[in-house]
Amino acid sequence: MLNAFQAAAHDALARICTALGRPREAEHHAARAALTREGIENHLVGEDGAYRDGLDTDHASQHSSAIPVALGLAPTRRHRELGEALAAGGMRMSVYGAQFLLDALFTLGRAEEAHALMTARGQRSWLHLIDDLAATIVPEAWDPSLKPNMTWSHAWGTAPVNVIARWVLGVQVVAPGAARIEIAPQPGPLRWMEGTVPTIRGDVHVRCDREVGELEVRIPANCSARVRWEGMEWEIGPGATVMRVG
Repeated sequence: MLNAFQAAAHDALARICTALGRPREAEHHAARAALTREGIENHLVGEDGAYRDGLDTDHASQHSSAIPVALGLAPTRRHRELGEALAAGGMRMSVYGAQFLLDALFTLGRAEEAHALMTARGQRSWLHLIDDLAATIVPEAWDPSLKPNMTWSHAWGTAPVNVIARWVLGVQVVAPGAARIEIAPQPGPLRWMEGTVPTIRGDVHVRCDREVGELEVRIPANCSARVRWEGMEWEIGPGATVMRVG
């Protein structure tokens, strides 16, 4: 897990340095990211394609695979098997780790399973926090039985809030200053949805009606976007665009 965070940190720094016009530093961090990725792939991947917990164990916990996938480290050739394993595992993550599990499932195209986790009612679920614990502020853990000294003020428990914006509505900023946006809705079991996601350049509005095969996207006047939906892809400029399928 820590190795995955290290690789992702170097990768992020490489992109930041590139955007700032600092090529030598970008090359340094890109090289460190590549070296760490190589080490992870060579030493921490089991025969089943899952990531192991460490060098001296064959145990592969849910977080050991979810976090590298969520951080973009897993090669596409293993996406199918990783997706099947994570989708079948249920919610074994902490409130904090749940963010990475949801990110991983959507990354792997397992929207149905991700939606199921967000609407579940078991002990490790957000509806348990709201309905059974009467939480009005986000707690530190799923339940006091799991952490008796839990506190009730941890923003890390709000994963569905950003997941709905970034993955369900599918709005993600991909260039500095939100100059470019990618919109790839993953409604999962939803037949209809609509929402607005704020960016530094203005609001992005997405409405999806799968019953009639219609997707409407509105982006700010000072940015561009790539839209992906139902296996198709469009480049759009400012304003409102309606895509129809079928």
